[in-house]
Amino acid sequence: MAQPPSEATDLLDFVNRLDRAWHGQNVTYEREALTRLVQMLTLPARLIDPARPAAIVRRATVLRNVRFTGTAVHEFFFEDQTYTEVDGLLIGLGSALGHPARPSIYVVEVERKARDRNADYLRAMQRARKICALLRTRFQVDAWPVLVYDDRRGRLSYARYEGDLVAIPMSHLRAVTGGLPVVDPDAIPGRRGDRTLTKLDLLWQLARSNPDDPWSAPRTATGLAEGVGRAGLDLRLPVTGHQDLGRAPPRLDRWLEDAREGPGHLEERIGRYLDELADAGLVRRVHDGFALTPAGGDTVLAYSRFRDEGGP
Repeated sequence: MAQPPSEATDLLDFVNRLDRAWHGQNVTYEREALTRLVQMLTLPARLIDPARPAAIVRRATVLRNVRFTGTAVHEFFFEDQTYTEVDGLLIGLGSALGHPARPSIYVVEVERKARDRNADYLRAMQRARKICALLRTRFQVDAWPVLVYDDRRGRLSYARYEGDLVAIPMSHLRAVTGGLPVVDPDAIPGRRGDRTLTKLDLLWQLARSNPDDPWSAPRTATGLAEGVGRAGLDLRLPVTGHQDLGRAPPRLDRWLEDAREGPGHLEERIGRYLDELADAGLVRRVHDGFALTPAGGDTVLAYSRFRDEGGP
């Protein structure tokens, strides 16, 4: 296992580097797009209080890669399409100045395509608009579609505003937020649904326990998740599985309550993450669960400078 990226410029860069090292999956672009979009949306609040944006995200509900299915989705899309996935739903961010507000939703699509797949950007716009229409009808809330797209450093362009859709080039988003470092884990939207951040929080919790103390809490998947919860961070996903909004309660808060991750699913998911961390050499299996290895300890130390500045 490679050493943690000590040369990372901020927490977003740190997590993206770990993500590439641990998983080799192309999700860093989506994470960056959602983070920079929220930075831009909360910029006025940041000017009042630099800690406010992270508090806004902590208070909001952020869904990443949520899947919608059911009759309503079938009517929107192709006949043989059983579900559609939305990159991000930002629920209840409040005002630009940081006021709490009644529920409202940004439906965010993040697209990065090869030149021969430019039509996929148009499909993403359509998906964002139609999901917004579905959410408005079902829950009677304001919903606004947003597309963040790879404009290949300015070589691809599209109208910034088209009806109710806002299309934001990634190069522009980077330019207007480039001077805003990410130092708080809660400033990255969807922390609970972020595989890499969740693994970092599990390593952090292991560092808080003493493997030689017979009275310490079990370092199993359930014990660690509960320990993280006692420290102020709930690891449960806000929404799991395929969601049929046609059968959802007509109130947004009730739907979110019903769709929340249950204990069994949480234990299975956290157990899988711990097995992956063990395979990567960051933790080792002990008689009552897991313990940090020296490599895991180094990662926690690198992560700690951001945890010290941020929330739980």
